[in-house]
Amino acid sequence: TDLYGFMGISCYDPIGQIDFAIQNGLKCIELRPNCVKADRESLKNAVERWRRSGGENLSIHLPDVAWRDGEVTTKVEYDILVELISALNADRVTQHVPKVSVREIKENSQALDNICRIVGRSIVNANKLKLRESLRKHVTDSAGKIFAGIVNRHYNRYLNLLFHS
Repeated sequence: TDLYGFMGISCYDPIGQIDFAIQNGLKCIELRPNCVKADRESLKNAVERWRRSGGENLSIHLPDVAWRDGEVTTKVEYDILVELISALNADRVTQHVPKVSVREIKENSQALDNICRIVGRSIVNANKLKLRESLRKHVTDSAGKIFAGIVNRHYNRYLNLLFHS
C-alpha cells in the first residue's frame, strides 16, 4: 500500500495550504476552525481546484464544545463551520469529545444530553444528510454498516443522535 495516498495536512492557512496540497498531490486536507476568516468564495474555489487536482478527503475540524455553569458553550465560528460542511461538500468532520468531566455527567445527566442535542441537530440539519452519504462511502464495513471511532464511551449518545435522527 502506498501510504502517501493517505497523507494529508491540517490547513491553518487555508488558501495557501490548499494550494500547497494541490502542488504536492495531497489527497487529504483538514480545514481548521480559523478557515471561517477566509473569504468564503476564495475558500470554495480553492477546495474545488483541489478536488479537480485529485483531492479526495476534505475534513472540517469543528471547535470544542463545553458545558459551563449549566450551559452548552462553543465558539461563535461553530455555526459557520457547520454551514461549511455542506457548502464545501466535506467528507469528514472532526468533533472532539465535549469538554465536560465524567463527574459532571454523573451528577447532571442533562449536561451530555444537551450537548449532544445541540451538536447532533446542528450537523444533521446543516448537511441535509450529505455527510452521512459521504460517510457511507468512506467508513462502511462489508455489510454496509457505518462505523466510527469512539474515543469516549459517553460520546455514544452523540453518535446515536447523529446517525439515527
